[in-house]
Amino acid sequence: MREITERVKRSGDRFTNTRRVILIILYDAGHPLTVAVVIKELSERGIKVNKTTVYRQMAFLVETGAVNEVRIEPNVVHYELSEVAHRHHLVCRMCGNVENVDCTKLEKYVEKFEREIARRGFSVRDHSLEFYGICGKCV
Repeated sequence: MREITERVKRSGDRFTNTRRVILIILYDAGHPLTVAVVIKELSERGIKVNKTTVYRQMAFLVETGAVNEVRIEPNVVHYELSEVAHRHHLVCRMCGNVENVDCTKLEKYVEKFEREIARRGFSVRDHSLEFYGICGKCV
């Protein structure tokens, strides 16, 4: 968390309380969050901001490299701290809950597949692997 904070401070822009709390919210969550959830968390911590401000803050944090965008489902962007290792997710179709899933055993197959794709002349920059279903709370 310290490295991310320093990265934001080095950007030359102010390290505002709102930015600090957004980073804390993302850190505490441990999984990707939408702007709507971040706004709710900010409100619960006594920080009143409008949606546009939060979107601007997220864009700034992405630009500085402190936060990554995660596209778990079409037209919905989630955000997580950039210091976390590449992750894959379990997504509940009923409640929208997102959980990280350990795919360590699968990674060697994904890397092999990416090499195969590279042989076709395609340069993979990133990949996403999500599992969609119904979580234990909703079953």
